[in-house]
Amino acid sequence: MLQQRLVLLICIWNAIGSTTALAQGPQFRWRREPGSIALVTKDKTVWQFRYGNDIPKPMFHPLALSDGTVLTWNSPPDHPWHHALWFSWKYLNHVNYWESDPREPRLKKESAADKEPGGLTEWKNVRVRTGPGANAAITLDLSYHEPGKPPLLSERRAIRASQPDASGTYYLDWTMTFTAGKQDVDINRTPVVGDKDGVPWGGYAGLSIRFARELTDARTATTKEQPPAAQPAGLMCETGSTGVDYSGAVEGREAGVAILDHPANLHAPTPWYLIIQPKNASPFHFAEAALIYYKPYLLKAGKSFTLRYRVAVHTGRWDRNRLLAEDSRFVKEAR
Repeated sequence: MLQQRLVLLICIWNAIGSTTALAQGPQFRWRREPGSIALVTKDKTVWQFRYGNDIPKPMFHPLALSDGTVLTWNSPPDHPWHHALWFSWKYLNHVNYWESDPREPRLKKESAADKEPGGLTEWKNVRVRTGPGANAAITLDLSYHEPGKPPLLSERRAIRASQPDASGTYYLDWTMTFTAGKQDVDINRTPVVGDKDGVPWGGYAGLSIRFARELTDARTATTKEQPPAAQPAGLMCETGSTGVDYSGAVEGREAGVAILDHPANLHAPTPWYLIIQPKNASPFHFAEAALIYYKPYLLKAGKSFTLRYRVAVHTGRWDRNRLLAEDSRFVKEAR
């Protein structure tokens, strides 16, 4: 009877959601607040997943090194709809889901979305399981729809976060299954050069990261073998690579984030939408797995598809060989 009571007390304590020490030692602990879960070390946040109803999309911010050095920027002044590490479609049946809809009661108007139809991203059934150690599993159900209308597209999202290893590297494995409702869904983007009305900045939609204002000396590496060359700046679309690493220096430390594309993903290997524009008023450092960059996708009514990505946060800079090794491991471990 006493043992049963102790088990019950432990379960209640874990469910309370206050800051709790991890079982495997005092280095990391969890901080739970309404609408967020964070991994913390020495009062520094390693990562925080935010899912409260006061934000337009679920996101990771801050995303940091294991010593708390922050690598992301949420809602920068040039693109306030950039939310650190997040996922967003651009157009679903010609309705904009990237910028926030001005009819959204939780938010202020942002900019371009008030000039075209806007859609809402909503979520429920958020479940966060932590342990053992600093591992976590997050699941939630999302829906995409216009205000006052039934869901056009639904999503089941699962994210697994690993404990930082001895080097400080940790992984966020994303699995997202999308299912169309009662009508076909045209998953589309701003047209690119070569398309009708195409523009140089078109093509974006997908899993994205906006890097911290403080990041300097940005560089990219991919799994594709390329001849030695100076790092280009501006907007780039990298093709034929199963993974990309985007790195720079923050607070005197070299660090980066790699994204790996599962070979079973739609349009794999994905085009990578990369921006290095350090001289902008708001330094613009951005990376995205832009799976519909070159062509949209029509999801038939009632049909589904799944996307899997691994996001690796690390110190230093990863080269092609490291990316290839990580990519091989990801494919073997993906579930």
